[in-house]
Amino acid sequence: MEKELFIESMLQLQKQYEYDAIYAQQLSVALMLDEEPYYNNHFIINQFIKILQVQMNDDAEPSLIEHFISEEDFGKSPHSTNTAEILYNNLILRKNENN
Repeated sequence: MEKELFIESMLQLQKQYEYDAIYAQQLSVALMLDEEPYYNNHFIINQFIKILQVQMNDDAEPSLIEHFISEEDFGKSPHSTNTAEILYNNLILRKNENN
Protein backbone atom coordinates (compact mmCIF):
# COMPACT_ATOMS: atom_id res chain seq x y z
CA MET A 1 0.00 0.00 0.00
CA GLU A 2 1.33 3.39 -0.93
CA LYS A 3 2.03 5.87 1.86
CA GLU A 4 -0.40 8.48 0.55
CA LEU A 5 -3.27 5.98 0.41
CA PHE A 6 -2.52 4.73 3.93
CA ILE A 7 -2.41 8.25 5.36
CA GLU A 8 -5.58 9.24 3.50
CA SER A 9 -7.32 6.09 4.77
CA MET A 10 -6.35 6.83 8.37
CA LEU A 11 -7.54 10.43 8.04
CA GLN A 12 -10.88 9.32 6.59
CA LEU A 13 -11.28 6.77 9.36
CA GLN A 14 -10.59 9.50 11.92
CA LYS A 15 -13.17 11.76 10.26
CA GLN A 16 -15.75 8.96 10.47
CA TYR A 17 -15.07 8.45 14.18
CA GLU A 18 -15.39 12.20 14.80
CA TYR A 19 -18.55 12.47 12.68
CA ASP A 20 -20.15 9.55 14.53
CA ALA A 21 -19.40 11.18 17.90
CA ILE A 22 -20.88 14.52 16.82
CA TYR A 23 -23.94 12.84 15.31
CA ALA A 24 -24.54 10.83 18.48
CA GLN A 25 -24.24 13.93 20.65
CA GLN A 26 -26.63 15.93 18.46
CA LEU A 27 -29.11 13.06 18.32
CA SER A 28 -28.98 12.77 22.09
CA VAL A 29 -29.85 16.46 22.44
CA ALA A 30 -32.62 16.31 19.83
CA LEU A 31 -34.24 13.26 21.42
CA MET A 32 -33.55 14.46 24.99
CA LEU A 33 -31.71 11.26 25.88
CA ASP A 34 -29.48 10.82 28.91
CA GLU A 35 -26.96 8.78 26.92
CA GLU A 36 -25.59 9.28 23.46
CA PRO A 37 -26.89 6.70 20.98
CA TYR A 38 -24.30 5.43 18.56
CA TYR A 39 -25.10 4.08 15.16
CA ASN A 40 -23.52 0.67 15.10
CA ASN A 41 -21.21 0.71 12.10
CA HIS A 42 -18.49 -1.40 13.69
CA PHE A 43 -18.86 -4.16 11.09
CA ILE A 44 -17.62 -1.99 8.23
CA ILE A 45 -15.11 -0.09 10.38
CA ASN A 46 -13.59 -3.31 11.73
CA GLN A 47 -13.34 -4.76 8.23
CA PHE A 48 -11.69 -1.58 6.94
CA ILE A 49 -9.15 -1.76 9.77
CA LYS A 50 -8.56 -5.44 8.99
CA ILE A 51 -7.85 -4.60 5.34
CA LEU A 52 -5.31 -2.00 6.45
CA GLN A 53 -3.71 -4.52 8.81
CA VAL A 54 -3.43 -7.18 6.12
CA GLN A 55 -2.05 -4.75 3.57
CA MET A 56 0.55 -3.50 6.04
CA ASN A 57 1.35 -6.93 7.59
CA ASP A 58 0.33 -5.56 10.98
CA ASP A 59 0.13 -8.83 12.87
CA ALA A 60 1.45 -7.47 16.16
CA GLU A 61 -0.50 -8.05 19.36
CA PRO A 62 -1.91 -5.56 19.91
CA SER A 63 -2.07 -4.29 16.37
CA LEU A 64 -0.10 -1.08 15.84
CA ILE A 65 -2.95 0.29 13.75
CA GLU A 66 -5.57 -0.51 16.40
CA HIS A 67 -3.34 0.99 19.09
CA PHE A 68 -2.89 4.18 17.04
CA ILE A 69 -6.66 4.47 16.60
CA SER A 70 -7.94 3.58 20.05
CA GLU A 71 -5.13 4.22 22.52
CA GLU A 72 -3.51 7.19 20.79
CA ASP A 73 -6.75 8.67 19.39
CA PHE A 74 -5.23 8.90 15.92
CA GLY A 75 -2.12 10.51 17.36
CA LYS A 76 -4.05 13.23 19.22
CA SER A 77 -3.58 11.95 22.77
CA PRO A 78 -1.03 13.81 24.90
CA HIS A 79 1.25 10.76 25.23
CA SER A 80 1.29 9.98 21.50
CA THR A 81 4.30 10.75 19.35
CA ASN A 82 2.76 9.13 16.29
CA THR A 83 1.20 10.49 13.16
CA ALA A 84 -0.28 8.39 10.37
CA GLU A 85 2.94 8.93 8.44
CA ILE A 86 5.15 7.77 11.33
CA LEU A 87 2.89 4.75 11.81
CA TYR A 88 3.20 3.91 8.11
CA ASN A 89 7.00 4.22 8.25
CA ASN A 90 7.16 1.97 11.33
CA LEU A 91 4.95 -0.63 9.68
CA ILE A 92 7.12 -0.60 6.54
CA LEU A 93 10.26 -1.02 8.67
CA ARG A 94 8.72 -4.01 10.46
CA LYS A 95 7.55 -5.47 7.18
CA ASN A 96 11.05 -5.19 5.70
CA GLU A 97 12.64 -6.72 8.81
CA ASN A 98 10.35 -9.74 8.54
CA ASN A 99 11.20 -10.37 4.88
